Amino acid sequence: MTVAADATVVGAGAGFAGDRIEPAVALASSGALDAVVLECLAERTLAQALAGDPGAPRYDRRLRRRLAPLLPVAHEHGCTVISNLGAADPAGAAHEVATLASELGLGGLRVAAVLGDDLTASAPGVDWLDELPDDADLRAVHCYLGLDGPARAIEEGADVVITGRVADAALFAAPARGRLGGGEDALAGALAIGHLLECGPQLCGGNFAAPGGEGPSAAELARIGYPIARIEPDGGARSPSPPAPAGGSMS
Repeated sequence: MTVAADATVVGAGAGFAGDRIEPAVALASSGALDAVVLECLAERTLAQALAGDPGAPRYDRRLRRRLAPLLPVAHEHGCTVISNLGAADPAGAAHEVATLASELGLGGLRVAAVLGDDLTASAPGVDWLDELPDDADLRAVHCYLGLDGPARAIEEGADVVITGRVADAALFAAPARGRLGGGEDALAGALAIGHLLECGPQLCGGNFAAPGGEGPSAAELARIGYPIARIEPDGGARSPSPPAPAGGSMS
């Protein structure tokens, strides 16, 4: 859903691999968002995906658990889902998402995979800034991609975009690229907003605690909201309060 023809409303549905599942569903269910982003990949989680059994999937093992409740409501409300749950195998993850969508009765869901971050095959030709030890056990080489891949997928009609290693902020700025009218300055603004949104509930007060004093209680922090931003064509943004029942507040 588009709230305004010249703006893009993006929500943060997850800020790390172990984040709660319910906030993303609440955000997508609100009908107020163009896109919800699940930012679930760190160097640790990428390494975990690579270190599994040879026959095990190299994408995030929580993919099904995270997306099963989200895909139906996102599809119902026209909310694009973007996530780096692909970890070390975004193509395999996208195939799994398509299978899950079919099982959920969403056979027409358009799923895209963003490839290109895995440079393992090119490792012998990489000019390293620091020499690797002779006995280095090099398992994989991944680079950060920008927003071109996910933005193109969205602009070509993808309902779900699965990536591997992509700059976190780019995941959030990608949905807005087609409506940015201020050149590089607008793009920089959208990326700056993305840097904030990628922090998930920390942007809604998750870093604030005052035991025994003013501030949210432990019970309130357990239901803290996840942020949304209305990205304007000039790269500026407003961050209204997340729609209920996600909870939390923004200023």
